[in-house]
Amino acid sequence: MKYFLIGILALLGAGAALLVGGPERALDARARLPQTAPAAQMAYHAAHIFTKPDAAPAKDAWLLVANGKVTGLALTADELPPLIEVVELGEQVIVPGLVAADSSLSGGQGQSDHALGAHRQAIDNFDPWADWSSVVRRGVTTVYLAPDRSRLIGGRGAVVKTAGDNRVLSSRSDLRVNTTAEIASTPPFFRPPVPPTAENPVKPTDVQPASSVAGALMVLREQTAYRNPDSEVPGAHAVLHGRSMREFFSDKSASLRVVAREARAIRGAVEIARQWGKQLVIQGGTDSPDYAADAHFIFEIPLFLSMPDLGPDWQAPDWDLAWASGLSLIPGTRGRWTWLLEAARSAVGFGLAPEQALAAITTNPAQQLGVGNRVGSLQPGFDADFIALSAHPLDPAARVNRVWIDGEEVWNDAEAKGISGGTVLRAGTVWSGDRAPLRGGAEVLLQNGKIVAVGHQVPHPNGARIVDSGPDAHITPGFIDSAGSLGLTSRGQPDPAVTLGLLAAGSRWNADWTQVAEAGVTTMVLSPTGGSANGIRTQAVKTSAGVDDAFVHDHDIVFFDWTGGDHVTTHDAHLKILEGGKKYADKWVKWREEYAAWEEKNTSEQAKQRADSEASLRLRMAQGVAADKAEDEAVEDDSETDGEEQKQEEVDPINGLWEATIEHEMLPEPVNILMRVNHDGPRVVILLSSPDFPEVPGEEVEGEWDGKNIHIELPTELGTVQINGELDAPDHMNISVVLMGLGSVEFEAFRTEVGESGKVIASTKKLRKKDEGPAEPDKDWKQEGLRSLFEGRAMAIVRVNRADEIQDAMDLFKQFELPLQLSSANAAAELAEKLKDEGVGVVLSAGISREDGRDYARAAVLHQAGVRTSFKSDSAGGARFLPRVLAMAVSNGLGSEQALAGVTWQAAEMLGIDHRVGRLVAGLDADVVVLDGPPFDVASKVLSVWVNGEEVNKQ
Repeated sequence: MKYFLIGILALLGAGAALLVGGPERALDARARLPQTAPAAQMAYHAAHIFTKPDAAPAKDAWLLVANGKVTGLALTADELPPLIEVVELGEQVIVPGLVAADSSLSGGQGQSDHALGAHRQAIDNFDPWADWSSVVRRGVTTVYLAPDRSRLIGGRGAVVKTAGDNRVLSSRSDLRVNTTAEIASTPPFFRPPVPPTAENPVKPTDVQPASSVAGALMVLREQTAYRNPDSEVPGAHAVLHGRSMREFFSDKSASLRVVAREARAIRGAVEIARQWGKQLVIQGGTDSPDYAADAHFIFEIPLFLSMPDLGPDWQAPDWDLAWASGLSLIPGTRGRWTWLLEAARSAVGFGLAPEQALAAITTNPAQQLGVGNRVGSLQPGFDADFIALSAHPLDPAARVNRVWIDGEEVWNDAEAKGISGGTVLRAGTVWSGDRAPLRGGAEVLLQNGKIVAVGHQVPHPNGARIVDSGPDAHITPGFIDSAGSLGLTSRGQPDPAVTLGLLAAGSRWNADWTQVAEAGVTTMVLSPTGGSANGIRTQAVKTSAGVDDAFVHDHDIVFFDWTGGDHVTTHDAHLKILEGGKKYADKWVKWREEYAAWEEKNTSEQAKQRADSEASLRLRMAQGVAADKAEDEAVEDDSETDGEEQKQEEVDPINGLWEATIEHEMLPEPVNILMRVNHDGPRVVILLSSPDFPEVPGEEVEGEWDGKNIHIELPTELGTVQINGELDAPDHMNISVVLMGLGSVEFEAFRTEVGESGKVIASTKKLRKKDEGPAEPDKDWKQEGLRSLFEGRAMAIVRVNRADEIQDAMDLFKQFELPLQLSSANAAAELAEKLKDEGVGVVLSAGISREDGRDYARAAVLHQAGVRTSFKSDSAGGARFLPRVLAMAVSNGLGSEQALAGVTWQAAEMLGIDHRVGRLVAGLDADVVVLDGPPFDVASKVLSVWVNGEEVNKQ
């Protein structure tokens, strides 16, 4: 409750800023269309759209869908129908839903007794409500259902969709025939008579066909007789099979599927298909005989779950696939049948053209299955079955992100996982930091706000977005401004109690932040405009991030200004500053030691008390005393306290309950406040609460009372909050709450309950007892920066100019063993050797210096002398020009790699924040800049910027 009013101030400030034009996500003009179109009309915008898999894709286009059907393609925003809703897929690639020419979803071995079973139908085993999410997530939208796989004539297959309300495309498709060794395991057929009698004797078992390829072909030739509706085949199986064979012959659209892997079996299948007058589809052929040119092939690409044991008889497929007409691809039996994308990629490796390989898992199988007029392509009138991939479908990194069937989204990988798959950035060159750049194509994986991997090819998690900026692009770590003032609204020295990083985060709605981030500056060290010899504590801030991740916690940057003055006088003053900081830090060291000793002692005493209590209990139990007998005694707490005894006070004009209502146009609703006020001399205690937020417990604040006015100051990480109340009439008070940098709130309060005479202050604050350990020292906010230096969680940056100032700073900080970097340091070149030896760097302005009519970069001079440098903007919104100014420095003698180091890894090391930023290394923050050319080339342009793994939205 202590920060209740602070939260209102922040809300008001944020709301007001948004009204005056805060940053909003940059939207393409096509995404600004009114969202009032009928739900049936949609446009899906993607980087590439394959409407016909065997042709080149449309780039930066929109797939138009209405009522579950594809209606067309828009190549420009002007071609979009009015009021159509747009789904933005960014860099993703749209391809037709994958069509599996075979699957293991049905047709398990040994499902029936008879070798001949044309009457068997795969659709009979189909569950239209089955959850096939594991199939859908692989991008498979249409599958073939097989009848019995282990019989000579397994039956009629079916074609269904893997999701949706209308899933059956064909309830009876091809007739499946198997000529492989699998059919040799068909057992003899025997059906005992029930009951056995003379009229119904026990008959011998029937040996079923066939045990060889020749026998199988002979039986299939016999089936040709069923083309004549009146003929019967002696010895043929039952009436059902014969009737179904006649129906198959009369179905002009039904094809014959023959599973065959040997040349003689393929030759026989071609002969049978010609006799039957059927289109032949050969599945699994390892040979490519010329006489089978009219057949369609389903090739089984050998993909393996583990190292296979194929045996000496295994024969690889014929990889001269280009001759085959209407070729389809499926993984072999030793892989997973859903690996269609992998099968297509593997076929390309064996010589198949990429467009043919993609058609082999979409258009061609759809044609083979007799549903090529509905699926397998995204032409107008076809079913809106399509998938969104993270990259080109034949790219090994491509992952299925989303799937639509009949225009309805049935899979979203990110939503299914509940996490983001991350982002893979790809470019021709990646500058990881202090190592040699990766050239010839490299990638960076960003996930959960961190860098996960950097290399020529990094892992691509499911659902990851692939952003390929092209072979000419360069990726670098985010740039670091070593001293800028963006977000600091007041000039001069800030309140020392303020955490500047958090304060600047509160002003993030300022459009200048986005402009700086867009320029590639992802981290800025806040530098107050006013200097101080005593040091000003500040932090490194992210230029585009949420408040929780807005700045680098637990690490301070302390700025000192030690310029000017007499050397002897200033030396003594600076020595006194550091000595004072050492004494203050030593107090905290001593307190931590005392508290640790007390905690250890207290823990030991408590353990002894528990042991004594348990021993006493065991003794009483041994003596027969009832263990559940409890003693109810009122124990008076007479422990000593450090607080003073509370006093009673007569009722005065402010004691009692006050009520107020805060109304503001930026608040969605008025907020009611309750204040229980108690006065004790110059001390006033106020218990704040709100009936609008009953889940938030009330909390007290203390202040001063002068007989007419209440004054309260609350130091917080956002700054000092001032609460002022003026009693201008009986039971009426005007109150203002002011927070630096966020504004103020003013409201009236009315007393509704008068405090009783002599009532004790109702303080709920817990007075500290002596047995709670030694009290921590009082905080001196002006010394907190020095304390963080002595405790090893800060870096000092001292502004100096003359050589004697540089020498004095180095000597004093070395004496106290404190980390040091210099700022400005005009005479640094004179002491370059000493700076180099002691590892002290210089934070420089990024601009160009001029001497004797000649432009030069100071950083180049210091770099040649071996002195580390980083760069600062010394400005607010102007920080966005830091990279461009450095590009000019590169044109005047500074090496581009030295410039890059000065705003990335070298700057991070000098500031002490290299554990978070500065490199593209696994585990560091995902701050990345993508450029269309080399960094700090004046012709290069920033393409995109990422801060904590989130892309900065351009204005």
